[in-house]
Amino acid sequence: MHTYRIRAQRPDSQQPDRQQFQARVPRGLRALGCIAAAVLMSVLAAAPALAAAPAAGSQGGTPGEPAAAAPSAAAPSAAVLHALGVLIERQQLADFDLSASEFRAVAQGFADGYRNPDAVKDAIKYVPQLRALVSARVQQASQREERAGELFLDHVAAMPRARKTSSGMVYLPIVEGSGASPKRGDMVTVQYTGRFINGTVFDSSAQHGGTSTFRLGQIIPCWTEGLQLMKVGGKARLVCPASLAYGQRGAGGVIKPGATLDFDVQLLAVRAGPPVPLPGGLPPGITGAPTPR
Repeated sequence: MHTYRIRAQRPDSQQPDRQQFQARVPRGLRALGCIAAAVLMSVLAAAPALAAAPAAGSQGGTPGEPAAAAPSAAAPSAAVLHALGVLIERQQLADFDLSASEFRAVAQGFADGYRNPDAVKDAIKYVPQLRALVSARVQQASQREERAGELFLDHVAAMPRARKTSSGMVYLPIVEGSGASPKRGDMVTVQYTGRFINGTVFDSSAQHGGTSTFRLGQIIPCWTEGLQLMKVGGKARLVCPASLAYGQRGAGGVIKPGATLDFDVQLLAVRAGPPVPLPGGLPPGITGAPTPR
């Protein structure tokens, strides 16, 4: 299970080189680098003979075909390769929402490239169209996530005691606290569980030692707003639209672009700190795995 901070992302100028590169490349475009592997695994499962193509120039072989890998005692079974293909497809190709005919065309393209390495020369001219495809499919997926999230927000907002704030988040108190309320800049200690709207847990403080401590104002806007509505000792449910969480960028390949997030939060302690300036439109994002402090 991958885990992530709920901090606001630093400007690119303050990110390490790798993070700067990733911030400039849309998630879907980065996924292109994994498409070949995903399709290869699917082709292997559907047509094992392709992986066993005879070596070029060998008896019975066809000139120009790549050599088949030598048999190995440690060679994975067809079932293992099939499982790998399924898992990679779920993590990568699923975002492209390919139809059956589109997937067949992608698989055929990979097969052609496998048998004829020179095919890449012709494929390169389609890179602009591929970029457009990636952008369009990622946008469509984000819009689907947002529509589903809006329905979920309305559902939770209709629950007793829940209220939807002017920003669009839904705040639902579970246990009223009796201590102090934090303000921007304060250090807060919490226990939390983060879920997608389908109920799947993607992160929790239990995965990081039981509690997490961070500065209010250096986390996603939904948390900055929601925690200021709480008092120490209180528990609440914070349902965060994408605009107050990780936006159209998603996060870490786990939180999809446009995703609405559902958090259960218990506020354990508040320690006064200096004010934190407003982010000035800084888009929310991820800086890495949380470390309990």
